[in-house]
Amino acid sequence: SGFTMIELLVAMLLMSILGGILTTGMVNAMKVTRVQDDATRTLVDAKVAMERITREIRGANALTVCQPRTMSFTSTTGTTRTAITFTVQAASPTSSEIAEDITVTNLSTGVSTTSHRKVLGGLAIGVSDAVFSYNDAAGNPLAPDSLTPESYNPGAAKTIGVKVLMRRIHGHPAIQLYQLVSIRNFEV
Repeated sequence: SGFTMIELLVAMLLMSILGGILTTGMVNAMKVTRVQDDATRTLVDAKVAMERITREIRGANALTVCQPRTMSFTSTTGTTRTAITFTVQAASPTSSEIAEDITVTNLSTGVSTTSHRKVLGGLAIGVSDAVFSYNDAAGNPLAPDSLTPESYNPGAAKTIGVKVLMRRIHGHPAIQLYQLVSIRNFEV
């Protein structure tokens, strides 16, 4: 009226096999979740930074520096003039970041305040990769200045392309975002 030794061994063997299958499935599900969380976090960080950059560009009155890895412009509202510079900087040998320098000047008092902050880190771009591209009013890419090949004519740029390539952990392919931004307040 009890179990034989063979029945117990068979039951234990079946439970071990079933436990192994369940454990493997759970480990694989956790890996997939971690990869998806990484992709989601990377994409959200990049979208927030792209929104900030494009919002600032749309409010620009005049571009002052147009380079593949540096862009400067000014905007004026009321008695306040704001000068903004976005610069791509090497954060490590394998990663870059976009930094923002903002100088706000009160035109009536002449008092200025300057701040610096990182907008987006973890860019998977090299030293020579362009982040900013410039187009004329017809949408044609601008040619670099003949005197300074890394610079473009700020007065000719009517739209700016912003491309970021985000590095992901766990060795998965990078995420690329691209936004073409028109300068709404451009002084003609």
